[in-house]
Amino acid sequence: MKVLIDAVARARLERLCDTKWPDEVGGELLGREVSGNVVVFDILAVPNVSTTPTHKYLDYDESKYFLPLMLKATGFSHVGSFHSHPDGSIPSENDMTTCPGLHLWVIHHGAGHHTFVAAMNYRHLEVELLNETNFVHHPGFRGEKFFLGDIEVNGLGKVVGDGFSIFLLNAPEKTRLSLVTALRLQKDGERVEIKKIAEALGVSNRTVRKWLNPAKKFVELKRGYIKLKL
Repeated sequence: MKVLIDAVARARLERLCDTKWPDEVGGELLGREVSGNVVVFDILAVPNVSTTPTHKYLDYDESKYFLPLMLKATGFSHVGSFHSHPDGSIPSENDMTTCPGLHLWVIHHGAGHHTFVAAMNYRHLEVELLNETNFVHHPGFRGEKFFLGDIEVNGLGKVVGDGFSIFLLNAPEKTRLSLVTALRLQKDGERVEIKKIAEALGVSNRTVRKWLNPAKKFVELKRGYIKLKL
């Protein structure tokens, strides 16, 4: 088994470590199993509530209530957890024994320079980076799976991030379904015909307009089409 890290997840992991340095950071890994390997597509960053954050990561326990919401919105599975070592050290034996299941360590060597170490139930796994891109990400797709933009649970126990991702997490299910369908159909920022969204969902044009009405901040509704304002 290998751990494969998608560019979106990698960029978010590295940016999180850089912005919170010298404190340790951590959270949950979202992805799926493919051909016996674990592919990490996205993360849920969870606050470090340790009294010594530069030397220890202690997750904010209430964040577990947000994880099912993330999984439902993205369509991914919970595949493991992660935390960082801002001092550049490799995982110790004690570190390994306190991180059961699949765990990923992000070893910080300086801004933009990190090493990834993984283990499954205390046995080391090979880590492979799927590509080398590193840029700011917005909500979109990886294959058939939807992923959110930069999003995390803050120290007050609230999910924070870019406005569209937060809206998707809290939107009515039918509104979210319509938006995700529109995103899937959209090509190169072009407008999307309402009838195509309706056909994909098996409903009428009028129903699609009704479902999208709560999303007017992000959707420009026209007579026969919509434009996403992201």
